[in-house]
Amino acid sequence: MSPNGSGTEEDDGRSIESLPLVQEVMTSGQNNIIVSEIGYCDTEINKEECGEGDISGTNTQTGKWMAEMLPHAVPYHEAGWLKALIIYARNGGGWAMQLENSATLTKMGEALDAFAETQVGWAVLPTSLPSGAKKGGLLKVACVTSTECIGASGYTNSAGVSVTLAEHWNGTEWVIQSTPNPSGAKSSGFAAVACPSAGECFATGSYTSSEGVVGALAEHWNGKEWSIQSTPNPSGAKESHLGGGVSCTSSTACTAVGQYVNSSGVKVPLAERWNGKEWSLQTPAAPSGATESQLLQVACISSAVCISAGESKNSSGVLVTLAERWNGSEWSIQPTPNPSGAKESILNGVSCTSSTECTAVGHYVNSSGVRVTLAERWNGTEWSIQSTPNPSGAKESVLRGALSCTSATECTAAGNYTDSAGTEVTLVEFWNGKEWAIKTTPNPSGAKSSRLRGLSCTSSIACVGVGEYENSLGVVEPLVEANF
Repeated sequence: MSPNGSGTEEDDGRSIESLPLVQEVMTSGQNNIIVSEIGYCDTEINKEECGEGDISGTNTQTGKWMAEMLPHAVPYHEAGWLKALIIYARNGGGWAMQLENSATLTKMGEALDAFAETQVGWAVLPTSLPSGAKKGGLLKVACVTSTECIGASGYTNSAGVSVTLAEHWNGTEWVIQSTPNPSGAKSSGFAAVACPSAGECFATGSYTSSEGVVGALAEHWNGKEWSIQSTPNPSGAKESHLGGGVSCTSSTACTAVGQYVNSSGVKVPLAERWNGKEWSLQTPAAPSGATESQLLQVACISSAVCISAGESKNSSGVLVTLAERWNGSEWSIQPTPNPSGAKESILNGVSCTSSTECTAVGHYVNSSGVRVTLAERWNGTEWSIQSTPNPSGAKESVLRGALSCTSATECTAAGNYTDSAGTEVTLVEFWNGKEWAIKTTPNPSGAKSSRLRGLSCTSSIACVGVGEYENSLGVVEPLVEANF
């Protein structure tokens, strides 16, 4: 597993000089390693290959090692736990890294990746609710860097009213932000958030007006404050929710999805588009014969390419998977498989790294009536089911709308499972390009239940997951976990 996949120095777009290397002389075994601002070279063993002067030249052995090392090492450094990069000449030469407060070195790209896996673990990050809140959680999170994230959802205030909630991660702590609520609203809440840059975010959801009508809600963060944006609702809609997800490729190109109940009382897909000035309605497709359907998440590669995932209830009354594609002009349904014998199948998360590389996750109810994890993969031509594990002894397992892919071979998904004791606990799984594997995740001390509902990764070793847990007193509070 490499945080940004394989590649070359040129592909990474970074110069060797951009890496802040530790300025010191280190000793590795019998080899005295000379350290410079740009590279490292053992002049006692590799003097001829290193050269007498500039050891950073690409025609030297050191330069070649640095070029090989760079694509692997940069993401670890940016994740905040890489202290030094060391070129050394032992047993034929190679490159290594050192972790802070550790003298451990590991050699070559594959070894570095394997070593990193043992060093990176998930941990609970402290967070809180506004003063007087009765309960609340976080549904989604968007991270621009590992030190710049926004989590969004809602909470129940001291008056018993559900209102919007946004929290900001600054690399040190989570800070509650002030968010407005529509005038006269009986309730309001965010269900999704996307940040095209550190100083700009969009959150979507729904609110209940003073007349009791549920309508779409969108708010914008300009780096200083949140403000409500005007959002349309379909003509004749009895209720409208932008509760499925939002994805932005720039500050002037966002897509939000969800569902609305039409004039006939049928739940159908909803999609809206932000062009930098206003939100406008799009027309997503409804599966033929479906008695209801909704879009639960969306991922956009560009303003002309978006993939949305969800569910629909077919004419037999069975919930089945749903995927739709936006081509810049219209939405169309993509055929998606359902596991053999499934009593219901749902895709509630999707993430794309290109127009031909998408992953969707969710769950299905198997022939024994047990909910288990589900993942599907889009290769540019068709969707296919991937094999996903379920924790040993689990009574049920689900991957929620918490999915983030940082490359075609690196995806992280989160949710929860019910353990053998009947307690809901957190679940994280990782795709390495070949298979899905379960990662160990913590749960708050004394929690009666814990769930992860949203996830954002800036690299495979820099992910933030959000959700909620029920504390020992039975109060629902926000849950945040990270692996950096």
